[in-house]
Amino acid sequence: MNYERLIYPLYKQSDKKAYNVLKGHVGKIIVKDNVNIDELIKTILISQCYYNYRKIRDRIIEELDRNNRINSSNILKTVETVDIDCSWAVFRQDKEICDMCKKLKGKDVMYDGNNYTYSEFIIRFLLTQLMHDWRGPLIYVLKTSLENKRVNVPLLNAYLALWDFTNIFDVRISILPFASPKLKEKLKDYGEWKGKGEWFLYLYEGRNLIGGAALWPADKKIVIESIYVEKDKWRKGYGTKILFGIELFALKNKMHSLTVGSAKNVVGFYRSFSFSEIEDRNSYVLMEKEL
Repeated sequence: MNYERLIYPLYKQSDKKAYNVLKGHVGKIIVKDNVNIDELIKTILISQCYYNYRKIRDRIIEELDRNNRINSSNILKTVETVDIDCSWAVFRQDKEICDMCKKLKGKDVMYDGNNYTYSEFIIRFLLTQLMHDWRGPLIYVLKTSLENKRVNVPLLNAYLALWDFTNIFDVRISILPFASPKLKEKLKDYGEWKGKGEWFLYLYEGRNLIGGAALWPADKKIVIESIYVEKDKWRKGYGTKILFGIELFALKNKMHSLTVGSAKNVVGFYRSFSFSEIEDRNSYVLMEKEL
């Protein structure tokens, strides 16, 4: 059975082209400049409420197909002649989505990330436009953008991954009650792991293990005893995918707090769920975040 066809109906020829071009650019940097990145991301979100929502998307696809990258200034020029037209909205839910788009258009928002994470977000979001269930991811991103002055793009990517049912990005997370020998060695290299971990998180890209964590549940909280991400994957926001997976695990098991233990390449959790590299590789930060 063709599951991709069930999830991505691809009604028009332009939809098929967009799907193939986007799939072909997964894992690549497609943002040429990030000077206008905040406005570009807002425009892509709001474009879902245009009567001809394909116009902006197809303009992006043209640039990708021709140059393998997009220039935000070129895309924004296309928007100058487009207004939000909600005449297509019949159902109450769609009318409310249009209201959210109008509010976002007049709001200043900063989207924190880098060219890797911006590129992943644009590809992920444009793929969700092609889905039967396009409303779910759109509502989440609009809600996050309206409720915050600064938005963590790697976290948006982690949430949008929940809609990647066909594993187009070929990145998956597993949490198991045992560690493979390879994972144990990696954890010892990247943290002061003392072997207390009762649960182990695996982050795979294809068949390659590119990240992991040792988790130790204790007194209604989870201690991240050790965590690592392959260095060349760090800037792509893969660290956030691990932290996001741990948070879901904590919620599922009714853990009330999350503690970052010894980890040489992660500074821990803020309310916005942001993180950055530790400058001093021999130090670590211990923080708690109420879930």
